Order: sequence, then structure tokens, then C-alpha cells
Amino acid sequence: MRIEQGTSSVVDFAVRTTAGSVGVDEITGKSVAASSSVMLSAEALSRLQQETHDSGSPTTSEAKQGTLATQVNRLALLQPQALPDLGSPLYNDPYTADDATALNSLLFMTDGNSQKTLDDFSTAMHQVLRDGVVGLNRYDSSDTAEAMSLSLTEAKLYKLVEKYIPADRQQQASGYVDALIGSKIAFREAVHLQLAQGTLETAQQHGTAAYIADAQRYLDELHQGNARPQKELNIMRDATQHADNMDNAFQTFTTVINATPHADQAQESIKAALAQLEVYRNQWQAFTQSLS
Repeated sequence: MRIEQGTSSVVDFAVRTTAGSVGVDEITGKSVAASSSVMLSAEALSRLQQETHDSGSPTTSEAKQGTLATQVNRLALLQPQALPDLGSPLYNDPYTADDATALNSLLFMTDGNSQKTLDDFSTAMHQVLRDGVVGLNRYDSSDTAEAMSLSLTEAKLYKLVEKYIPADRQQQASGYVDALIGSKIAFREAVHLQLAQGTLETAQQHGTAAYIADAQRYLDELHQGNARPQKELNIMRDATQHADNMDNAFQTFTTVINATPHADQAQESIKAALAQLEVYRNQWQAFTQSLS
């Protein structure tokens, strides 16, 4: 992710994730995956995760796997249908296991007669979720890249629902996709707010009046839903949801990237984001070909 901090130089803040940590680009004001001198504490991160997920859900991978195994075994006793393979990469890849748990119900909404169809669905879902892990990006792991990734992951999951789930169940299935994407956005928002609040507190202790005003302005924008990362995500999601074709959506992504703050000084950041965009474009093309 990237956290916008306005025009003033800022103290680096970071949050530990499975992919590393998050710091602030001094030129663009966007957060990037990087080492940083100040970290969001493990307690703070845990609290954010708790607040943005269902408190009744299992909190460890082991507990989630146990819940899935129980569900699969119960269904195996009730009816002779194809069942998800809990030994598949979807459930055992550490980058996709949690999301797979959130979407597990989709695999039980197919017609249930073909093990191959179910396995193909599981394989395709794993690839979609894996491609959406921003921390694995080759060129850019910024919050702009995250906005692209979230938008494309959402669009791909909807297409998987259309392909593998009967029409009379697709509305319900799409609800699971909506819930997953919504939880990711809520967590992203919570992290941005925590980091912005920390920056404001630092400004109040050590900064100039201009620095304090800049930090307060950004925090206010986040609360109002008008901060750059929020607007970028909204624009990109709208593009993938309503574009006549994905070429138009990718053109919208390009426009957003080229509008990076302080573009004259941020050419490296812009080039990295555009390079990552091409990776996403190639992934989209491979995905659509796999559906045919």
C-alpha cells in the first residue's frame, strides 16, 4: 500500500504483514512495501484484523482447517457428491488459505456431480487469489497497485461464479465475494487511518505548523472518504465493474497512475506502477483464456 501524507516529508510508519512491511514514499506520499523505523505494533495489527473480520470466525489457520475438514466430512456422510480437496494448494498456500476459507462455501454451490469441475474451480480460485497478493508483485507493491489488484480480483471472482455456479445460486455466491472484498477494503481503510493518526501525533510532537496542518488534512480526508487511496480504489473498481471491455478498464488504471502526486519527481514510481499494470494485464488475459 501507499499512504498519502501530503507535500511535507514524513516519518516512516510500517505495518507487519505476511508480505513484509509498509513505508512511505517521500516523493509521491504513497506507502510502499519497505523496511521502516517505526512499526504498527502486533497488538494494533491484531486489533485491526479483529475489527474488520467476523469475531465468530476461527482466528488461526489450524482452527480454520479444522472447521473446513468438519464441513467436508459431514457432507461426505450425507450425500455422494464431489467435495473440495483440503490438500490442494488453495487451502495450503499461506498466501491464499485465509481467503479460501472465506470463499469455501462457493465450492459447495456447484452442481456437485463432477469432481473434475470442482477441482478446476479450486485451481482457478487459487490462481486468482495468488495473483491478487500485492506483496508478491515484481515491480510495484504500492497502494495504487493494491487498488488495481483488489479491483481485478473482484472482477475475476465474479467471473468464476458465472462459470462454475448455477444461475439460481449466483446471487448468493456473489455475496460471498462481496464479503471478502469488503473485508479487505475495511482492513485497508483501518490501516490507513491508524498510520495517518500516528503521523498526526508525530507532527504534533515534533513538526511545524504546516506539517501538523498537512497531517490533519489527510486524516480528515480519510474520515470523509476523499483521500487519494480511497478515490483511486473507487475509480478502479468502477472501471472494472462498468467498462464495456477490460481494455477500457486498464486505460483507466493508466490514467490514475499517471496522476501520481508530484509526477515530475515520481517517474520511477510511475514506471514501476505501469510495469505492474502490464503484469496484471497479462494475468487477466491468461485468466480469460482459461475460462474458455
